[in-house]
Amino acid sequence: SLAARLQEATKASEVHGREIEGLRAARSQLEQEKTALAARLEEATKASEVHGREIEGLRAARTQLEQDNVALAARMDEDAKLAAVRISEIEALKHTKTQLEQEKLALARRHDEASKLAIERAREAENFKQAKAQMEQENSALAVRQQIMHEEMVRAEAQLDLIKDMLLREPGL
Repeated sequence: SLAARLQEATKASEVHGREIEGLRAARSQLEQEKTALAARLEEATKASEVHGREIEGLRAARTQLEQDNVALAARMDEDAKLAAVRISEIEALKHTKTQLEQEKLALARRHDEASKLAIERAREAENFKQAKAQMEQENSALAVRQQIMHEEMVRAEAQLDLIKDMLLREPGL
């Protein structure tokens, strides 16, 4: 019976040996899986850290974009106000241009009228010059005639004085 027990113990030892081999193989398998899982966990952790940094970067970028959008909106408002001012200035300048063009036309008309009037005045002045020259000629002619008449009057008076003296000297008269 000792042999039976020894045999039983040997069988049990073989079974245990196989179980131990199976457990060792299982443990080896589990350790490999554990190592693989640890490596995957480390990769996942690294990836998670990378994703965390990316998320933080994206959050910072989103914050920056929001700030940029606010700044752009403010600039757009300023640009819109400036555009409105420029449009008002352009409209005022257009109005001024129209007024200046009208004034220019009025001045051109007045200049044309003044030119016509100047030409007319120049003609009148020329006519007056010609009339003056003619009158001066006539006055010269009249002065000459008057001088001649004066000389003739002086002669006539002298003749009358001579006749008077002769008549007064004659005794019978």
